[in-house]
Amino acid sequence: MEYINISKCYVVIDKEIYSTSTFIGLSMKSYKLIIILTILYVASLILPAIIFQSNWYLDHWDVSWYHKYAIQIFSGKIPYVDFHIEYPQLVLIAILLPYLVSIALGDPLMYFSAHCLICSILYIATGFMVYHITLTLYGKEDRAFVALLMTITAFSATYFVLTKYDAYPTFFMVLAIYLYIIKDDIKWSYLASVIGFFMKWFVLILLPFLLVRDVRQYLEFAKDESKSKGLLKNKDISVAILLCIILAVLVLLPFFLLSLKSGNFSNLTYAYTFHIGRDAQTESIFFLLDNVFNLGTFCSQIGNFLMLGAMVIVFYMYYRKNDQSIPTLVGYFAFAIFVFVFFNKVASPQYILWFTPLFAIILSRKVMHIVWFYFVQLWMFLEFPILFNVIINNGEYLMRTEAIIFFTIKFILWIGIAYVLWKEINRPVLKEKDSLSTCSVAKIS
Repeated sequence: MEYINISKCYVVIDKEIYSTSTFIGLSMKSYKLIIILTILYVASLILPAIIFQSNWYLDHWDVSWYHKYAIQIFSGKIPYVDFHIEYPQLVLIAILLPYLVSIALGDPLMYFSAHCLICSILYIATGFMVYHITLTLYGKEDRAFVALLMTITAFSATYFVLTKYDAYPTFFMVLAIYLYIIKDDIKWSYLASVIGFFMKWFVLILLPFLLVRDVRQYLEFAKDESKSKGLLKNKDISVAILLCIILAVLVLLPFFLLSLKSGNFSNLTYAYTFHIGRDAQTESIFFLLDNVFNLGTFCSQIGNFLMLGAMVIVFYMYYRKNDQSIPTLVGYFAFAIFVFVFFNKVASPQYILWFTPLFAIILSRKVMHIVWFYFVQLWMFLEFPILFNVIINNGEYLMRTEAIIFFTIKFILWIGIAYVLWKEINRPVLKEKDSLSTCSVAKIS
């Protein structure tokens, strides 16, 4: 029995091991593909608007606030010091970049168009990374292409690409996974996840999963020099963590010093306390339970604890799992993101954008999984924008019976797709007949 040590994923086909780099780029005619994907992406925006034209509208609310923030900044006010923003500091990239583009184009009123263009580019780039990640994990080009198409044509997610800034943190989340798989040096993946966190919280969920896998691999292989060559060293992990801390300090320090000078920290801490203190929103499972069982705000008050508990359970289950493969890592992270959204007191429909690329990677194997994927997209699209202001509004059910039925079905669908996801990520990869991927020690008889 001969052992081959690998620091990247390798694909095993018919007992032969090939570097995944031999697969990347096969049959991908870049320019033609970009054109095709752009057409499909635009179609995912236009076709639902045509089908649901009586209730469809393009929501400008959040982007109008980004524009107001940009105007305040360019008028000389300092964000997080002179006024608060409900998101972490690197959201300023998403706020200011469209403003700079609109100024460069000579029309500040083009802010919304610039925002849509930038977010669309980021999301299509996310789709390309989904392709490469899926190809690397499973070694099937057709499956990778299906995952790419699922990402680009997920019409509920693409709607929120235009109307929110969530395409930015989603891009960095997928980038962190992509770098972790493609690059030998883990620090770039860690840094990408921290950048994503400073745009929106959820991206940081990836970091402990990466850290647990890296530490376990280091401890396991460090005992055997014949297996440890080319694998992680203790200093690799330490340097990655140190760089993350330095990045966090560099992001926060200027605003901390300016807040210290002004004597007011409330605008700085607002981004990290606002969402924790929010009541359950109409879209959340806690609002539904409080209304169905007439519990007042009981579920809303314990929502954060339930979410934290559920996240700890998922993380512990991954920690206890012996499988250190990248597919398992990505799968458990996807499940953790879903749990974070499911037990979230806000549970805004836009959050579907966070897990759409991850679900596309994992659920691209079977037709029924793909059908379920799109059915969830449809239901979330009905939730917003189609039925918003019809059966629900901010903070209330306009049509109580209809809203309770609608959200009950929604969470049944969510539980169903969570079950499908769970079965898929715990499915033994070694049972695949034509290809499999491993990220530990590969054995050749």
